[in-house]
Amino acid sequence: MVTLVIGVSLTVWGLEGYLAHHGGVAGQVRVSTCDEVDPHEWSCEGTFVSDDGTVRIAEIDIMPIHLGSDPGELTERASVSGPGASTAWLESERFPTPLIVGLVMLAAFVVSGIVLLRLARAQATTPLPVAATPAALRTGSPRANRVIWKAVVVGWLLPLAALTVAISEYNRFNAAQEGRLSQTGDGIVTQVSTAGDRGIGVTVTAPDGRAATVRLTPADPDAYPEGTRVPFRYDPRDPGFALPVDESRFEVLWVIERDSWSQFVFLLGIALGVVWTWRLGRWATGAWRRRLEPGVARGVVAAPVVGRAALWLEIVDGHGERWHQRILWDRRLVEALPAGLDFAVELRRCLGFRRMYVVDVAGVGRLWPGSTARRIPPFTSTFGPFEPTAARPGGSLRGFHLGVVLPVGLVAATAWYFADPTMGLLAATLFVAYTLWNGAVPARGVYLSGNLVIRSG
Repeated sequence: MVTLVIGVSLTVWGLEGYLAHHGGVAGQVRVSTCDEVDPHEWSCEGTFVSDDGTVRIAEIDIMPIHLGSDPGELTERASVSGPGASTAWLESERFPTPLIVGLVMLAAFVVSGIVLLRLARAQATTPLPVAATPAALRTGSPRANRVIWKAVVVGWLLPLAALTVAISEYNRFNAAQEGRLSQTGDGIVTQVSTAGDRGIGVTVTAPDGRAATVRLTPADPDAYPEGTRVPFRYDPRDPGFALPVDESRFEVLWVIERDSWSQFVFLLGIALGVVWTWRLGRWATGAWRRRLEPGVARGVVAAPVVGRAALWLEIVDGHGERWHQRILWDRRLVEALPAGLDFAVELRRCLGFRRMYVVDVAGVGRLWPGSTARRIPPFTSTFGPFEPTAARPGGSLRGFHLGVVLPVGLVAATAWYFADPTMGLLAATLFVAYTLWNGAVPARGVYLSGNLVIRSG
């Protein structure tokens, strides 16, 4: 649904740009104010005047975003869709990028909807029957579940440590940027506001004679006639890197900060950290629960449309209700489960509004939940019987590199490119931890039997 909403919004916006260049009003737009949304990327407003002078629109957004240094009072050829347009589209944007992106997103939404509908129809089958007498498992002491330590160390402690390092680096960078504003002095208003442009230009001159003009939008433009002195803090080596001493008098300011990618990764890391901490707490309540509920389970493998396969349990609790729950992958325990047969389990319900079970299997060990228990299996995955004997690692090293190393490397490289190395490290650890928490099987091996065969990696 999010894809549909964003796709429609971008398509409508981009269609305005297309109509502006194909039957719209041509003219010129003069840049008045610009905000640096990312390093060397400027979102600008200006005044549009048609070629015949009949259409004049002040404070109109200009597309596309300007790349490079501050464009100042640049004047360029542009078109608008009509007298009530909100965006002026430059000649370089004759086929607007938002229209292309919006159409692609709408196409992806339609295709994914068709795929999910077909999967839902394919999944609308009779559930696997539960045997009246569960299969007998081997006797002996249960094996220790090692995946719990992977989840705690790799899936929880490591991302939290990476998040701490990334936030520290972020704050250090901002402090260094703030430290550049070591010089104070008065800037002189050299560009005053006009009827269609509330912004002003203030020229800041360093002690060595270098000067730069800083664009600002004051709350009261009339209070800043030409020649007015405005106290500034600035970098003496780069006077264009400046902020007014009294920031409260201005509506639009250039803010010294990392780009928005860093903040996105931060928010994602914090959100996932909270979710995973909550899940660890629920695990603890289930592990400490003394009241056990008998049940019957069977192992199945779910192959999603996108992503890696995961092991699920079809559980029938003591009240005869059927549940489907993903479990974290631990090969040593999974190998001991019977293939395609029901087996007796002891269920430890975790504290929380949505049902979740820690599953104890006699003679095998403890299986930790990778999701909440649900009555209806996810229709985005295709389910098939599980063969424990096929769980041993196999396949090629090339498959491992393509299935694990390459995706992790691409995620890290993308975050590094748009932000910095610490963000790349944080993004990589979040990617690995997310895969672990969702119980994905390793990168190599054959995990499904029958007609449904999935090679992970």
